[in-house]
Amino acid sequence: MSTPPPLDIVVGDTWELIKDLGVGLGSIPAGSEVKIYLYLSPDEYYSPTDEYTVVSRYVYTDWGYDETGNWALIEQQRLLAYPESDFRLMFVPVGSAE
Repeated sequence: MSTPPPLDIVVGDTWELIKDLGVGLGSIPAGSEVKIYLYLSPDEYYSPTDEYTVVSRYVYTDWGYDETGNWALIEQQRLLAYPESDFRLMFVPVGSAE
């Protein structure tokens, strides 16, 4: 049986990639914001540990082909999934002290 989730990770809330991570995480720049998309218990989602999985959505603008095939700035997005302990090492709630 997994531990109940803490109350500070709420679906729909915005968290920020910690600025002290240097250039960021992969291609996600430090200071970027993500929105919590899912918060899954180990019973709901395969987890090698007995901890929750935080799924967040990172939205950004980049060059690409739009729906008409024209080269344009378009909104892109990525889903990020991390065990809760890893997520908390990389992200903080927007507006919180780092």
